[in-house]
Amino acid sequence: KLTNVTLNYYRDAQALQSSRDQSGSLFSLDPKTNQTRVLMRGLALASGVAVSRDGSFVLVSEYLANRIQRFWLRGPRANSSELFLQLTGRPDSISSNQRGQFWVAVNGVLGPNPPPRPTILPGGVRISENGIILRIVSLVQEFGSEAVSEIHEHNGTLYSGSLQASYVPISAMI
Repeated sequence: KLTNVTLNYYRDAQALQSSRDQSGSLFSLDPKTNQTRVLMRGLALASGVAVSRDGSFVLVSEYLANRIQRFWLRGPRANSSELFLQLTGRPDSISSNQRGQFWVAVNGVLGPNPPPRPTILPGGVRISENGIILRIVSLVQEFGSEAVSEIHEHNGTLYSGSLQASYVPISAMI
């Protein structure tokens, strides 16, 4: 059953996808001084962030640009950014696992975009700290053609979620 909230979400999402908006920013907050500063500007609908295991960098997924950017927090490249990974699908949230790798919820798009509604191929991509794709997991069986928005690995189990689904698929890792 579609509610007004769901219908507004779809309209807002479609408007954002059509807009090619690049007004997103990444901020840092110093908890001691309560001061914020801009780390990155010009992000194309930033939809997720994750910090590396050693705290040397943060990854930012850009939904509209089909890419993940890396911002260096420490080390010789501190305060600079670079392209971490270009994807063929739209990345949503990003999370890290206990081994320092990253999982990204990615939605492939088949057909016209924007609507009439394209076919979505939901999936998850596991990436090394060096930007190497280690594994691609299809989530079509779990979500059909609904977009995946979250994917997390914990103790060998993969949890995924969608803004359109009222359940969380749980998959044992092989």
